[in-house]
Amino acid sequence: MLSNVYRLSFSALIVFAFTIVFAPSAQAALLTFSASDSSQTFNSPTIKVTERGARGDGLTDDTAAIQAAVDEVAGTGGTVLITDGIYMVDTLVSIRLKSDMTLRMSSGAELKAIPNGAALYAIVRIGSASNVTLVGGTITGDRYQHTSTAGEWGMGVWIEDAHNILIEGVTARDCWGDGFYQHGGAPQSTNITLSGVVADNNRRQGISIENVNGMLIQDSVFKNTAGTDPQAGICIEPYAADQVAENIHIINSEVIDNDFFGIHMYGHFGDINNVVIEKNLISGNGYSGIGLTATGEHQIIENTIINDEYSILFIDGSSGNIIRKNTFNSPYAFHGDNGTSILSENTCPDNLCN
Repeated sequence: MLSNVYRLSFSALIVFAFTIVFAPSAQAALLTFSASDSSQTFNSPTIKVTERGARGDGLTDDTAAIQAAVDEVAGTGGTVLITDGIYMVDTLVSIRLKSDMTLRMSSGAELKAIPNGAALYAIVRIGSASNVTLVGGTITGDRYQHTSTAGEWGMGVWIEDAHNILIEGVTARDCWGDGFYQHGGAPQSTNITLSGVVADNNRRQGISIENVNGMLIQDSVFKNTAGTDPQAGICIEPYAADQVAENIHIINSEVIDNDFFGIHMYGHFGDINNVVIEKNLISGNGYSGIGLTATGEHQIIENTIINDEYSILFIDGSSGNIIRKNTFNSPYAFHGDNGTSILSENTCPDNLCN
């Protein structure tokens, strides 16, 4: 057993424990991640955005006021607090979070995109930053108010070159592109946790994952993605040879009612290594619950994968996987060539899935 513990200094201390247990075949590995919080650092400032001029009235452009609060606490371990209200954001500018800080939104707080016609934008950006926590609230895109048909990259939360990041209890909905987007065209991000998040009714993806080493998705929901391809709840898709998506654990989450794939791993352009999909409900997706395209040696364990046309779809040499103790109800539990994948203890109609 190989165990690495990363101790991270957030505004609230977050500890990520990474444990890799190699399967006897040495072809697949099970990753276990955990995260825990301790008390907030003493003497770190807390600033309400309303103290810096934000209105939260659903009419005023509050971008500059929120950014002023962010800039003030950056590097201190402090917290920007957004209380109940609708705060309009210029997504061509974005709220840009910085290192060593927390942005905390109350349950009734909403960051809402000011409608535009741009092909690419983000409401919140976490880039070239480390030790950042984003907690609570709702982030709402402009998919119903977008003023053109341009592009598909209007994102809720954009993450790139980011390290030791916790996103917890955030809902990202109605985005022109993805609810959450981990960008590949930057240095590889590391140690990203999404816990208790919801991605709902986004146009392109619930979340895209492109270039990261160490991502935990737990206790979260990715649903109702529809509008423009790939239309997946979760899509792991490095898009260049120098991008690698690796050491990713998706656990205790729901991936439901997305228009195409529930979870799709697309490995034609860059490597995908060590993905564990464990104890999730994957249901009602329009094409396949899980799709593996040109990637293998992953673990799919103890999931309930039901009410999809195909439960698991193998495309273009996706072999060497461990697929164990899953429950299926589709007559097409597996479709395509699973190569050297190990299938064991799965339950499906007529017991034809092992």
